[in-house]
Amino acid sequence: MKKIEAVRFFGSQRKIAKELGVSEQAVSLWGAVIPEKNALRLHQITNGKLMYDESLYRNSEPHHAGNYRQTEGQR
Repeated sequence: MKKIEAVRFFGSQRKIAKELGVSEQAVSLWGAVIPEKNALRLHQITNGKLMYDESLYRNSEPHHAGNYRQTEGQR
């Protein structure tokens, strides 16, 4: 789900944050694509009016600080 779609639906990042129970700052840190967990929640909250688009998340891997490895070129 794209962030712009949610902003259009709710009217502001503040309202998105309120619906999800997160800070407005958290929402402002999202990129153009809403994190998958939040996209699924918004899909449920809006009874499908905001559509979860699986294709936006298919090739992504979760990024966890503990899983970060430097490559030779980064050292």
